[in-house]
Amino acid sequence: MKKKKAPELVKSLTLVAPDGFRKGINSFLQNLAKRGWLNGMFKQMLKRPPKAKMMSRMLGLPLEKLTPELMEGWTKPYPDPNIPYVITKTLADNDTGVISERVGELNMPVLLIYGTVDKLVPHNVFRSYQEALPEAKVEKFENYGHVLMEECPDKLTNSILKFIDLNNNN
Repeated sequence: MKKKKAPELVKSLTLVAPDGFRKGINSFLQNLAKRGWLNGMFKQMLKRPPKAKMMSRMLGLPLEKLTPELMEGWTKPYPDPNIPYVITKTLADNDTGVISERVGELNMPVLLIYGTVDKLVPHNVFRSYQEALPEAKVEKFENYGHVLMEECPDKLTNSILKFIDLNNNN
């Protein structure tokens, strides 16, 4: 059965801390992943969830923002036996940068939101989105990182709802 496409149903799009312009996975890592050699390594790594200090570095969040609830939410999937496979497959497929080829085709209002201290996505990626989508509304969240939905959920929700309201009234 062929999937139906209906882009006219999308009234607006919000991109929160998006990546997609970086191209390429380290070729050595990609080769290891294709041969299946990383699967066992990830299984070992994920037997124990990371400690707060490591999670702080991974997410680019200050330690004081890593509440027990946040730690539990981020580490809950670790015991799932499929997670090592998913990580390995992502590295092996090397589909980074695919979005960059088509993002300019978006023809609906776009809201681009990112944190000014995001350590996971380089700021040149956000600049690339702004160049590809010159009509996009851009909101920079000062002193916030990559996981805005965890760091400032109310602020993020308010921005998205305002954008949706603005575009539903036009």
